[in-house]
Amino acid sequence: MAAKMIKRIFVALGIIFATGVAFVLFLTRPKPVDLPRLNRESRQYADQTIRAVVAHWSESELIARGSPELVEAA
Repeated sequence: MAAKMIKRIFVALGIIFATGVAFVLFLTRPKPVDLPRLNRESRQYADQTIRAVVAHWSESELIARGSPELVEAA
C-alpha cells in the first residue's frame, strides 16, 4: 500500500516538473522573425552599398561601409 502511494507521489511530482519545464520553455522561446522585412532591408543595404562603391570605384566608400574583417584585410 505504501509503495503504491510513493509511486503516485513520484508520478505526480514528475508531471508537475515536466509541466513546469514545458512552461518555462514556452516563455523563453525565440520570438518569430519577420523575414520579408529583413530581406527587404538587407537588399536595400546591399543595393546602396554596391552603388556607392562601384559608382566611382571609391576605396574610401568600401572601407567606410566594410565589415571590420574586410577593413583589417584591406
